[in-house]
Amino acid sequence: MSETPKRTDICLPSEKHVVLTWKVKLGSHVQQGETIAMCCLEEDAEVARSKIASSASTATKSTHKRPKRGRRLIPSPASIAAAKTAKPLPAQPIDSNTTHNLHQKLAERLAKSKPSAAAENKASDETLDDSTPITTEDEHEKATVSATTKKAPKESVQTTPILSPVNGFVHESKDEATNGVIGYIEECLHPGFVGGLCVVCGTAKLEIDGNDNDLSPNSSSLTGNSEPRQKNTLVTVSGGVTVSISQQESQEMAKLDIERLLGIKKLCLVLDLDHTLLHATADPRAQPLCESNDDVRTLRLPIVMEAQPNGQTQPSQQPVFMTHYVKLRPHLKEFLNSVRDAYELSVYTAGTRQYAEEITIILCRHLVGTKLDMLELEKLRYATFVAQQEYETQVRLEKKRKSDSNEGADEGGADSKQAVKRKKVSFGVDEVKTYNTTSSADANAPVEKKTAEVLKTKLDELKAELSKGEEMEKEAQKLRQSIFGSRVVSRTDVGDLGRDVKSLRRIFPCGGTMAAVLDDREDVWANASDNSETTRKGEPPSNLLLVKPYHFSAFQGFADVNNAAGVDLSASNQSTETEENDIQLIWTGQILKDLHTLYYSQQNGTRQTVPQLLSRMRKNVLKGTNLVLSGLVPLNRDVLLPDAPRPTIVRYAESLGAQLQKNVDVSVTHVVAAKDGTDKAIAARKFPRTVLIKPSWLMECYWSMSRRRSLAHLMTPIPSRSSSPVPMPKPAEAAEESSDDEDDLAAEFEEELMNY
Repeated sequence: MSETPKRTDICLPSEKHVVLTWKVKLGSHVQQGETIAMCCLEEDAEVARSKIASSASTATKSTHKRPKRGRRLIPSPASIAAAKTAKPLPAQPIDSNTTHNLHQKLAERLAKSKPSAAAENKASDETLDDSTPITTEDEHEKATVSATTKKAPKESVQTTPILSPVNGFVHESKDEATNGVIGYIEECLHPGFVGGLCVVCGTAKLEIDGNDNDLSPNSSSLTGNSEPRQKNTLVTVSGGVTVSISQQESQEMAKLDIERLLGIKKLCLVLDLDHTLLHATADPRAQPLCESNDDVRTLRLPIVMEAQPNGQTQPSQQPVFMTHYVKLRPHLKEFLNSVRDAYELSVYTAGTRQYAEEITIILCRHLVGTKLDMLELEKLRYATFVAQQEYETQVRLEKKRKSDSNEGADEGGADSKQAVKRKKVSFGVDEVKTYNTTSSADANAPVEKKTAEVLKTKLDELKAELSKGEEMEKEAQKLRQSIFGSRVVSRTDVGDLGRDVKSLRRIFPCGGTMAAVLDDREDVWANASDNSETTRKGEPPSNLLLVKPYHFSAFQGFADVNNAAGVDLSASNQSTETEENDIQLIWTGQILKDLHTLYYSQQNGTRQTVPQLLSRMRKNVLKGTNLVLSGLVPLNRDVLLPDAPRPTIVRYAESLGAQLQKNVDVSVTHVVAAKDGTDKAIAARKFPRTVLIKPSWLMECYWSMSRRRSLAHLMTPIPSRSSSPVPMPKPAEAAEESSDDEDDLAAEFEEELMNY
């Protein structure tokens, strides 16, 4: 049930009073005790309104005029000379009669300016209307009284202020005032808070919470049904601002989002960055890989805080930048192009906000096809500037040499044949590193002589490359705004959750019924305390699409930029994997395509949510299979409580629709074993229809949401004990082999000592 704001009537002091004017704008928020209107008695209303109108017109007419600046007169030289030669006037003695004469003159002027009594009577007679004939003495007396009344000053009208009884928004009554009610004040429902203040009325949240604790259950701070105020939900909106919104407001936001997405036939997709779409490191040993790999990008981020020797941290005086190296996952371009038209993409990462913003631009540069990141673009701009300076310098030098040679030819004679000694001047141009460096193979090649034509060709090439790079950079920035917009959430925006927690309600207040999440870690989503009621506590939500953690083989051993990757249960079985074998994004792109088609093929009345559709799609993967797990579930977790989280491998198998059994029998189709040689693995070989398989098969089925072929994941058979024994070597051969081994060991030991 939605909250309805409580209304408080605004009443006049009595029925004889009327409203003169409103002191606040209707619809604005007022505090308790604030003056909202002025009223007076009905008999004085006309006089009061005329006074208000006259004061308003006077205030309108009185406009501020800028004072004129006095013109400064400059004396002429003749007046200055005359002032110097002028003699001072002799001082005149002041007698006692001088002051008396001044007072007498002032009194005479005042007497002349003050009209006499006869003049006043004459003026009063002239105020009468000459056009109206006066017939009787009574009418003459009435006219005289009315003229005197008009001239007399008006008496002051007593007005009464109307104060606001409560905090809220002022609204005027649509009907005429009945029973002295002229309007009402509607309380604020406080739909959201930013920085501890209400986004509508500006009231502090601490003040509201304090009033809720102090007031009775029937107070105005509660809803109309005397129910306590519902707990607010934290939501991170555009730009990384966290807003605390009410339950009613969150439902309204979810309703508007659903209507908007249905109108454009899109769904929401939340993307993680590290080990999902890319692998990033700040290790400087990764720098040579940028030249050999086109999809290894670079970005520079400032280090805001610096560690001090005493253990404290403080902002650095000069910004220190660190270079990050980013390897994009294979098939990333195809994946983004396939989902960006059907999904509204958002980013939710454990990195900082500046890191997330830069990564989204790198992704869009990869989409438009440019290989120049911001660092390379700055180098290209500097190389173009240096080439421009070098070309202009060379042009000036050649002009100077040409003019000198022409002068020498015109002079002639023996003196002109003598060599002119000139001082060699170096402008330092050759010492500047250019953008296009020569390789080591061309180091011994003859140095090309620098002429204006050669430098002009080089400059034109750099300008063309720079123009193309800047044009593609603008295209990438425009594409980034089109794909991601301001839908980026980082760990700095949700610092209150912690580093290893991600909450879906932070971006979707009602749980994201039309959203899918792509991440390599499911524990961060399972750690959230505000998951939906249908999700078992300690388990991730159903709309999470788990992907295989991505590790670039050349970055192995380098420290990661942000948090660690997710757990890969198949890593021990597939240690050698190349870039060509990573087709995770192709799997995920197909899943999202099928999800979008399935969602919008439903009828509006019986439409299932995205979590429900994903659960249904998973159930069909291993439907009809009976599995037995061997060496994958700890013994202390075989028996679980009803509400306890399931072991990871058990949850994967059950969510894919497989039936789990404890013992191997004829009905078992697959035995998923961590290692060979266990009792269950040996029992699986006794049944011809039972497949002994590695956990990597189950993980690929879960990552791809499809039934994978089991041939590449079969457990290698153990050699049978009944087979023919291995022939033992003869004693002489054994002695020979042992002596050779001893000689090799001694040689290795001696070599170690020499190197040491």
